[in-house]
Amino acid sequence: MKTFRFLEMALLAIVMCVNFTSCSDDEEEPAKNEDGVITNQKQLMQMKIGDTSWDFIYDSKDRLTSIICTEKYNGRTERKITNYIWNDNTIVAEHDNYIGTFSKCL
Repeated sequence: MKTFRFLEMALLAIVMCVNFTSCSDDEEEPAKNEDGVITNQKQLMQMKIGDTSWDFIYDSKDRLTSIICTEKYNGRTERKITNYIWNDNTIVAEHDNYIGTFSKCL
């Protein structure tokens, strides 16, 4: 009986050592381009909730340029597009007759 308990504890110790030593710290520091946009992260491409979906479009500098919202209801499909224009210190959002201006955090 003592032999089985000893073997059980030894096996548990080996499993715990392998488990803890196999984990590594893979977190990378975020890399930013000259505009301050993080470039080494994954981008959200699409989000869906029920019959509504949002598609996200980025430019060559990995900046969000458009969000396309598609809603389906009562057999109809409606699309709403919001475009984003990146300037030196501002971001301009355009949607239908709405224009919003946002200042960049520096």
